[in-house]
Amino acid sequence: MTRDYVIAGRTFRRRSILKLRPEDRATLAETGRVTARFPVEWPIPEYHPDMTKAFADEGKTDIWGAGPYLKVPNRQGDNEVVNRVFCPWGYPPERLRLARSRTYLKIVGVALDRVGEAAWEWRLDLRPWREGEPD
Repeated sequence: MTRDYVIAGRTFRRRSILKLRPEDRATLAETGRVTARFPVEWPIPEYHPDMTKAFADEGKTDIWGAGPYLKVPNRQGDNEVVNRVFCPWGYPPERLRLARSRTYLKIVGVALDRVGEAAWEWRLDLRPWREGEPD
């Protein structure tokens, strides 16, 4: 699995630590699974995104990887392009360390949800990672 992504010619490291809300931690402890939601963050401050025109692309290609990713029209000056925003935590079957814990979680699913006219969320389906499982 990739440890970094390139967006608009810049390299971004994949996040390896995940902070869950207390209610998500409780769900994980109770059921052994959790679906966590996080806002999509635009990673390039000098490019101005138009999140109202953003759209999810399922990916699943040899070139761009598993997906999904968010395709976001954006501009810098007169230059208008569409960039892919990848899930900053990665894609199945990668694992993440639960913040302030020795517990690792396996990503079993990633999705994108539009939650407003210009707002998107990453939806991560997670379960405990087991020793010996591939990353």
